[in-house]
Amino acid sequence: MQNLSTLKTSVIICSIFLNLIGVKTMATTTEGKKITNSKTNKNVGSETLTSKIPSLNEKGTNNMDALFSINLLTANNKNIKLKDFAKSKVFLFVNTASNCGYTKQYEGLEKLFKKFQNKGLAIIGFPSNDFGGQEPGTNSEIQEFCKLNYGITFPIMAKNSVVGDKIQPIYQELLKLSSDKSDVSWNFEKFLVAKESGVITRYKSNYKPEDLEPIIAKLLE
Repeated sequence: MQNLSTLKTSVIICSIFLNLIGVKTMATTTEGKKITNSKTNKNVGSETLTSKIPSLNEKGTNNMDALFSINLLTANNKNIKLKDFAKSKVFLFVNTASNCGYTKQYEGLEKLFKKFQNKGLAIIGFPSNDFGGQEPGTNSEIQEFCKLNYGITFPIMAKNSVVGDKIQPIYQELLKLSSDKSDVSWNFEKFLVAKESGVITRYKSNYKPEDLEPIIAKLLE
């Protein structure tokens, strides 16, 4: 009985310890390198994440011509292309939703945009109702929601699919260029694209915009 009690105590202590140190998550570069990050360590990004991200002076293997020639449909039903963002060097693509647990990331995305916009960062939101029906609104309702609740100034495109048979062309191309070709699995997943180098890095929903700040800063060096 004493041994059993001791074992139970050890299991409880181990469980508490694991919760304290956090659960490791992964990001993947176009070259297939795994980058670790801890949900509980907010300083890990500047040391761990940036150490494996190439700068804009390094060349990736991707040809970006097709990606930058794809038509993007705006909320006003106008077609634009990434090449229209002439001053942008780094792009962050995020599939968004208004009723998701991650919706509050809009705030962090806007802060990133304001900080790096003039240095060459473009952030583009792609609303979709693919996951949990969490983006039920019309294009105009989505635009209003973003402006009133989060003061969003970066472009939010027309609502469209990012998975399945109706996946929009830009997400088809992003998956084609990425080393991780698995489907987007939830709202607020992120593709970080360095225009000149051809580097694409994917981040799951639990990566907060502020986690990406040191990475974006490095890419814009």
